[in-house]
Amino acid sequence: MAWDKELIAEGVPAPDLNDEIRANWAALEDALNKETYFSTGGEASLQGILKQGGARCFFQATAPATRVDGSAFAATDLGLLWVDSNSSPVNQLNILTAITPTWTPVSVEIIAALLAAARQFAEVVTFDKSPVLSKAPTLTEGIVANATYLQGRNEADDDNTDMIQVGRNEADDTDVAQVPDLARLASNAAPTEDTQIPNKKYVDDNVGAAQMKADNVAGATFGSGTESCTLANGLIIKAGLIATGGDSGTVTFGTAFPGGITSVVINETGNYDHSENAATYSVSAAGFSWRLPNAQSDLYWIAIGY
Repeated sequence: MAWDKELIAEGVPAPDLNDEIRANWAALEDALNKETYFSTGGEASLQGILKQGGARCFFQATAPATRVDGSAFAATDLGLLWVDSNSSPVNQLNILTAITPTWTPVSVEIIAALLAAARQFAEVVTFDKSPVLSKAPTLTEGIVANATYLQGRNEADDDNTDMIQVGRNEADDTDVAQVPDLARLASNAAPTEDTQIPNKKYVDDNVGAAQMKADNVAGATFGSGTESCTLANGLIIKAGLIATGGDSGTVTFGTAFPGGITSVVINETGNYDHSENAATYSVSAAGFSWRLPNAQSDLYWIAIGY
């Protein structure tokens, strides 16, 4: 039978009364014994104690606002559990931390405890996104293995790209940071500090101060033309070679001096008296004319301007 609060019924004959009372008590014992230790002859210290797995927590999509019976939560309810069946991630476990009510995910405490304690990971930890470290971690054996590049995700987000590794300095065989050959700086702006790495554009812009560049001057051959460079003080030097083909001629600069010409000198290339310079005239920022009777070899010339 099932527990019946209406028993003992009116009019039960006296001989049947005890049996009816015992049967109803047995039904009550069966009901309570399903989730608690509540059985005749059971251990006294366990009577009324919940069995393992007997307690049930809330399992629903919305946060419980009241007790199961509809009454308000009280301080004695703190610690109740609720499984959010519609959370992300699904089935989040929450604990009642205030009777307002306030449900706090258990994971908050778990994560806080994990982050506050020293821990050791037995396997590789993979991050879907780049980790942000507020303080430098203590890495006793480096971030990556020796002779291995530290990698980053590429711009297309479909592969990893080598960034930097530890290499050996050929001059003194010391450990140094090494980047791949195709590494680049963020822009082509000129470095502003002595220890900055110069980019290719900066180097190209300043090579002319120490190296002659072809200038394609008509009337002169020196490789593919004349050579030109700008010094640090702003002076420009142009030079070239004139193949002998007469006692006079004209040199026209492929690019005229922007401001003007200060001097031009010509002499022979062979083992001759270099003190015998050719005469120059009609000198301008765009070129000059020359004359050297009885020239016996090719002629070098050099012009300085600004």
